[in-house]
Amino acid sequence: MKVLIAGARSALGSRVSLLLRADGHDVVGLSRTPAQGFVTADVLDSDAVRRAVAEAVPDALVQTLNALPKSGPRRLADLAATGRLRTDGTRNLLTAARAAGVTKYVAENFFFGYGTTGNGSLPLTEDSPFEAAGNPAVAQDEQVRDFGGVSLRCGLFYGPGVGSTESLADAVRRRRMPVVRGAQNVVSHLHIDDAAAAVVAALHEGKPGAAYNIADDEPAGMHDFVRELARQLGASQPYAVPLWVVRAAAGAYAAGFLTSNLAIDNGKAKRDLGWSPAYPSIRDGLKTVAAGRLSSAV
Repeated sequence: MKVLIAGARSALGSRVSLLLRADGHDVVGLSRTPAQGFVTADVLDSDAVRRAVAEAVPDALVQTLNALPKSGPRRLADLAATGRLRTDGTRNLLTAARAAGVTKYVAENFFFGYGTTGNGSLPLTEDSPFEAAGNPAVAQDEQVRDFGGVSLRCGLFYGPGVGSTESLADAVRRRRMPVVRGAQNVVSHLHIDDAAAAVVAALHEGKPGAAYNIADDEPAGMHDFVRELARQLGASQPYAVPLWVVRAAAGAYAAGFLTSNLAIDNGKAKRDLGWSPAYPSIRDGLKTVAAGRLSSAV
């Protein structure tokens, strides 16, 4: 199968490329700058995208686009460029896929389309409302599924080579990443290698128009994540501070992120895709960060 990857240079896209090539597939990347093994187009330029997809003649198209800062988003404004990729970029890619006769499409998406507030004790399933107002993840999800593609609603990425994880690890080593005192919230996490494996599984087994929650088995709060990362790195445990201190020091976005409460159920992906996380908890996955491993996909 010939697969065109929009976002092949991202942490996720590069791993997906490795896995597909290891399975004998022909992989072509889509890039804004010319490079060997890539077709060239800015995904926000609809005409250029149409020409690039027509040139690649793929059997399938994978979308792993993002434009986040290398150290991860710290302000709401840091999400704007990725939001445009999820809306306008997705529309351009799908239009080009239709024109080229491509019918197999898999897109990485973000689980915050479910919202960011408390959802009780039960993890959310794909039947739960995915309609958070103004969230570009919702617009992307709708476009991809209307096309007949597969939308992967992924938990929080982490792992070696993920910029936000590397930045966080540096802050933890310096004891500059506090946790919110008394926090009880949980969110679903996802090791970047497990995300790549899910993309490949969805290419082969995903049902047209379906959405799948892709996350590990044990949701954990960011306070748990930071403490476990410190333990794995052999660093001092983080300071615990009141929420108002985080709001004052890091702003409302960072405070909201640390207090988000969103757990998703991955059972449908396990049943339909034959996928399950190699790193079922942050305790397992953060070992790869402490060890400095690039990727289990290599």
